[in-house]
Amino acid sequence: MDSAKLFSEGADSPYANMIAVRSEDADNPAIKALVEALLDEDTQKFIEEKYDGAVIPVK
Repeated sequence: MDSAKLFSEGADSPYANMIAVRSEDADNPAIKALVEALLDEDTQKFIEEKYDGAVIPVK
């Protein structure tokens, strides 16, 4: 997949997406599973291959 982009920020950009939850949801199993999935090597590899640099996976 080729990405047509007007602008791309570097990996050291201060702008990032965050997962924010209420303090009472910090131990929610669904939230923990989401974070674990986003940090998974296979997920990161998929994002890199699928989006060809248009999306930078969490590290």
